[in-house]
Amino acid sequence: MKPKILTLLVTAISMNICVAQDETQKTKNDIGFNTNFVLNGILNSSGAPFVFMYKRQLDDNKALRYGLSLNIRLSSPSGTLVNGSDQSSYIANPSFGKEWQSTLSKRWIWYRGMDIRGTIYQNRYSFYSNSSLANEQERLEYGISFAPLIGVRFAITSRLYAATEANLSIGYNFEKITSKSFVNGNQTSSEEFSNNLFNVGTVSAFGIFLFYGF
Repeated sequence: MKPKILTLLVTAISMNICVAQDETQKTKNDIGFNTNFVLNGILNSSGAPFVFMYKRQLDDNKALRYGLSLNIRLSSPSGTLVNGSDQSSYIANPSFGKEWQSTLSKRWIWYRGMDIRGTIYQNRYSFYSNSSLANEQERLEYGISFAPLIGVRFAITSRLYAATEANLSIGYNFEKITSKSFVNGNQTSSEEFSNNLFNVGTVSAFGIFLFYGF
């Protein structure tokens, strides 16, 4: 009986050592998402409904960042079945960047860096009169921006942490607007406009990201 008990004790100790080593081992990959789509409407948080991000740690204080922000809106038709309208839109922002990290304490780290972000946006609006399509307008945008950023993160466990960040965005977008008119379902006219848009804006540190390291 004693040999069996001794074997069990040795096995348990060995497992605890392995777990402890695994917990202290530094991770190279972080995968996370923002919580805005959960908090939106509760805390009136801003930003895209869902943002996915992957980080690849290069060394102790440097990481590459890959992200994708998605915002899709499909509105229900408004008005009556005879006279009404509907609208749909989506915006996608793929991003790539780099960040540098500095330790503040055992659980706190602050970081700074820059992202390069793309923009693909479409908005379509349709108006119906007497149960027929009367007017349709489509807006398309394509662009690129540079976003210097600063953020802070808090370690919840050895692998799970929360982060928030603010950034300055400097970018260029090409915009094309197409408007079409219809009579009895037949197109009668079409107009097209285009614009070059230069923009500068800031995003405050409000949204919370959750990351898991592995």
